Amino acid sequence: MIRKIQKFHFDIVSGCQLRCVGCPNSTIHPKVKPISIPDFELCMGNVDVRSVKLLRLFNYGEPLLHPDVPGILAKIPEQSFDVNLVEISTNAQYHDFKMLEEIFKVGVLGRLAVSCDGNGTPEEYEHFRQPAKWDKLLAFLAKAKEFRDKHAPEVKLITRTICETDEGRRRWLDILEPLDFEPEFRTWLNLPDSKENPSGREAEVKNQVCEYMQFVSLYVDSFGDVVPC
Repeated sequence: MIRKIQKFHFDIVSGCQLRCVGCPNSTIHPKVKPISIPDFELCMGNVDVRSVKLLRLFNYGEPLLHPDVPGILAKIPEQSFDVNLVEISTNAQYHDFKMLEEIFKVGVLGRLAVSCDGNGTPEEYEHFRQPAKWDKLLAFLAKAKEFRDKHAPEVKLITRTICETDEGRRRWLDILEPLDFEPEFRTWLNLPDSKENPSGREAEVKNQVCEYMQFVSLYVDSFGDVVPC
């Protein structure tokens, strides 16, 4: 038996309602499909390890499009292996706030990440994350903080933000810090078949795991398939 998986991605939803610049999701998973809870439970029961350091309930899909994320989360403590940290990452554009509150109330989530790119202005954000709306992003951030503070103050709130200028990073900090979101700034990845290639780098085909997945120990998609990349 493998004793530990460092990073386990389980895409509980394939597809996404956005068509972000720099993301190949519309090519890889053009349709939104959530995994059923029985299928999720079956897949998890086939993971023969003692512990998982980080379980992410996403990869390219938008996990909050799943109709029962609290039900998915509730199955995790029932598994035979321990999970140190459970993370969900969202584009913050699907607003089922009743379900969002239940997600925090379940008590399984350890980290909520929000993707928000650009220089901290509505114009750049909406350009990079089409057809997202700036006001919906801000409304989601505020609600997430409200529910986190009320039900699960131990949950960490972060953003993963592609921003390449000091001015833009300062602008994001002014927006995010009052909402208790900690930004993780990064540059563009070069992901083949994306709508655009903002990284400016040419894609190279190598006999190895792609850049996005190179540190993932196990990836299962929403069809229950184990996918190497």
